[in-house]
Amino acid sequence: MEINEKSIDNRQAYDELIRALEIVSKGLPAPYLPPVNDPKLNSISRLVTEVSEKNQTAFENLRSVNRSLRTEKERLEDKVEILEGELEQAVDSAKVGERMKEEFIANINHKLRTPLTSIIGFTSLLLQDKEGMMDTRKIAEYLGIVLQEGERLMGMVETMINLARINSGESPPAFKLFGLNKRITTESPKWSNDLPKDVALYLDLDESVGSIVADPGMILTAIGMLISNASACSPAGSVITVTTCNMGDNVVIEVIDQGEGLPGEALDSIFQNFTQHNKPDGSGGLGVGLSLVRSIAWLHKGEVSVTSEEGVGSRFKVTIPYNPDAAYDALTTSSNMERSLALVADDDMNSRLLLKGMLKEKFDIVEAADGHEAVRMCAKHKPAILLADMAMPEKDGIATILEIRSNPEICDTPILVLSAKTSPKVVEAAYSAGANSYLSKPFTKEELLRDIYAILGVKQT
Repeated sequence: MEINEKSIDNRQAYDELIRALEIVSKGLPAPYLPPVNDPKLNSISRLVTEVSEKNQTAFENLRSVNRSLRTEKERLEDKVEILEGELEQAVDSAKVGERMKEEFIANINHKLRTPLTSIIGFTSLLLQDKEGMMDTRKIAEYLGIVLQEGERLMGMVETMINLARINSGESPPAFKLFGLNKRITTESPKWSNDLPKDVALYLDLDESVGSIVADPGMILTAIGMLISNASACSPAGSVITVTTCNMGDNVVIEVIDQGEGLPGEALDSIFQNFTQHNKPDGSGGLGVGLSLVRSIAWLHKGEVSVTSEEGVGSRFKVTIPYNPDAAYDALTTSSNMERSLALVADDDMNSRLLLKGMLKEKFDIVEAADGHEAVRMCAKHKPAILLADMAMPEKDGIATILEIRSNPEICDTPILVLSAKTSPKVVEAAYSAGANSYLSKPFTKEELLRDIYAILGVKQT
């Protein structure tokens, strides 16, 4: 359709139409074109208007898409900023973790070398006295130091091993029913002996606390760890208090000290691995004890918390669920126990000598140097209990137990396994073969007698 100035009477309408055509040709919406008297011009105006409306719709869609893209861009920029912050924080945390591990390794090197130095040093002094000229009291003093430092070293190693096993899932709790207050009372003399001489231990046990279903070894380890932690910062003449409290479905165990207290910034990280709060003199623990306590509480579906005031002291609280209506079977006392015969089976002569020394006050002893001899001596003497090592030549502990359990004449013999092997699989194998109990080396005389009496159904007095 041709358009020229001569066919159009309305020059202004023509100019507006030309401007509108230029606008819509660029894909933009044009302004409204009012009708005029020229039909041809009106026809073209309608076409321009239709194109303009389509352009308007497309323009609005494009503007909406632009708004969406701008919003998404801002969201992604914010997310990137957050992720960059988290990455930076993770890198910083990794650096802190690596630094803490390095400090932990350096600290543990020092902590282990200190007792080892004393053990080796005092043992060397004793061995140098070949002519027996050293005073008896001096010998006793040196041996006491060796024993003390050995127990200290054993405690540190066991803490690290227990933490590693618990955190890796290798040592799940062995749940059983036991009287919490009774166990705490029984264990308290050992805890007291481990305290500095001028720091006292006091028990404030709620009589309404019943028996709990838990792993007694783990629970006592946690309490002992908290007491040890408290003793490290307790001044002379102070008291460490252990309390229990019946809280309905839960039992609360608290260890309260009168030490210097903890600064507020230390409370947030006190239960993390490798975290230490050193004393002003620079001393401190390994940095894993409180982490072990937390892991034990979590395994029992409980929790651990701390409140502290500088200059006043700290209060560590362990809360775990329990069954308050459970019954606890009391045992008869060991004072009524007649002197019995114990069979000690171990291929190591020094180990047999040590066991004889530990048991001589309560038992008569017969010995076996291997599994075959252990079975033969068991059949001959019918001992009240067999103490068997796991790693004996020819016939190991498992095979020895299996043969005894298959012999009708001696199948009821109580068996306590004593072994340096602490793998859960080995322990489970011993129980599956028929062992009554399993005690890991090294152990104290008190621990040995405690397990023997538990097997024989008596309680130490």
